[in-house]
Amino acid sequence: MSQNHYTGVKSVDEDVEGVAENSKISWTLFLRQLPISMLQLFVTGGVWTIYFVLGLCYGAPNVIIPQIRREANSTEAVSEDMASWLLDEDVEGVAENSKISWTLFLRQLFVVGGVWTIYFVLGLCYGAPNVIIPQIRREANSTEAVTSIHGYAALPWILILPILSRRFGRKVPFVILCINTLIGYVVFYFSTSTIILLISEIMQGMLIGSNMTLLIVVVTEYTSPRYRGIFMTVKSTIFFWGVWIANATGTFSHWKNIAIIAFICSILSLTAFFWPESPSWLALNGRFEECAESHYWLKGYDKDSENELENLIQSQKEYIARCKKKEGSSKRFKNILETISTKAFYKPLLLSMTVMSLYNFSGKFVCSMYSIELIKKITKSESTAYTGMLILEAVTIFSMQIGCVLSNCGPMILACSVYGELTPLRYRSSSLPTLAIFSEILMASVLKVSPYIFKYFELHGAFLFYGVTASVFAFLLYKYLPESKDKTLQEIECYFIESKKSEDVSEELMEEREKR
Repeated sequence: MSQNHYTGVKSVDEDVEGVAENSKISWTLFLRQLPISMLQLFVTGGVWTIYFVLGLCYGAPNVIIPQIRREANSTEAVSEDMASWLLDEDVEGVAENSKISWTLFLRQLFVVGGVWTIYFVLGLCYGAPNVIIPQIRREANSTEAVTSIHGYAALPWILILPILSRRFGRKVPFVILCINTLIGYVVFYFSTSTIILLISEIMQGMLIGSNMTLLIVVVTEYTSPRYRGIFMTVKSTIFFWGVWIANATGTFSHWKNIAIIAFICSILSLTAFFWPESPSWLALNGRFEECAESHYWLKGYDKDSENELENLIQSQKEYIARCKKKEGSSKRFKNILETISTKAFYKPLLLSMTVMSLYNFSGKFVCSMYSIELIKKITKSESTAYTGMLILEAVTIFSMQIGCVLSNCGPMILACSVYGELTPLRYRSSSLPTLAIFSEILMASVLKVSPYIFKYFELHGAFLFYGVTASVFAFLLYKYLPESKDKTLQEIECYFIESKKSEDVSEELMEEREKR
């Protein structure tokens, strides 16, 4: 028996001391568990609401039936048989399913909410230069430097973040990202010159680089297929909300107030401390029991969830076994060549590059960054330019919301969603950095070259250029892009490797013949 176990009658002093010690421990545990309690309250709040609706469901027939009979002035308006169906309908099972659905939805929303917050800060980061530069300097070269520095500053992090997320999981790099964003906006707020301002923008390169290497991975791996499309499209609209808020803040107040908003949002995103680790990453590293626990916590125990987990674990077991086999029979360089030549690697990568080209050459992003200068060139009025900028961004956000509801279409909404879904789990550590480097260089170059396009081709020529190039990329996507709606990541991956199955079988037969 341990020394701490109660074994008999204690003295009064011992009792008092024990009570004091217990009180101390109780308060310590309370303070430690307070954040968890708040999170549990956040999750259960949605369930409470459903239970309230369940109460409405049970209580409604008691008043509906008498009112219908009274209005019809006849008890036959609702027969006894019909009344029994209305009163005795088994809604408990429906309520239970609703409870499970809402609980899982809120758990996934809790994770994705942190990503949405960072996307809002990302929008602030992109929108800030549009109002900072007119307040500091009027020269066009300064504008180009700050707007294009984002893409180039992100390049190192495009290589670093995939390594961190592959080695330490998705949770740890996201927390590091939040802390770096906090520090970067502190520097942003206290900057006194354009040099310090550029330093803060360079520090935000990690935030820019995370867009295509970490944030998309978190959203796709933590969410169910039924919710993934909603979360991804909302993510895109939240980004442009950030751009609009940054423009509005810089228009009606000092630009440093943008840093205050970003700082608060970065603190809110630290809820990532309470995330579970990604089930996909755990499976990729052979930690299948932890993978199952995380998967069930996020996606529940229904049939679709069970099938998704089974396919995920089976696929990763086969992949791990294949990797071990190749380690002993081939060199690293040969494995790299095999990866590059694999259809499941290069086809999603090429499609994703086409999507990002459509995103950048649609002209919307360029117009957002240079909207003040463009509108001022048309109207010859700076105040009108600021007003027009806010109106255009508001129309963008409203149109994106309508697009989310009606058809989930548009290059600004689905660009990041598509490549986040297409990229197979096993190739993400290599394909996402490649895609991110391509995208950031393309974005920075487009922003850098755009002022010269507007200068030499005028506005009508520039818009014609963007329209033609965007149409070409849209046609290519229409022809080659597969449908990914309501499909698991494993099902999408199987689409690209399906045609290789016959090749794999023939290779295995050849190996067996050589052994014989």
